[in-house]
Amino acid sequence: MGKYRKLTHVVYKCDYHIVFTPKYRFRILTGDISMHIAQDIRTICQWKDV
Repeated sequence: MGKYRKLTHVVYKCDYHIVFTPKYRFRILTGDISMHIAQDIRTICQWKDV
């Protein structure tokens, strides 16, 4: 398979899939933890040119 995937109106490349699965259905990523993780994700995306 090629480097990119194609559908009717879209061409894309997806290398990463991130899933958070908490044991219970309530927000566990709140406050400072949420901001820290969001900043880390932004940093990784900038580093990978995403």
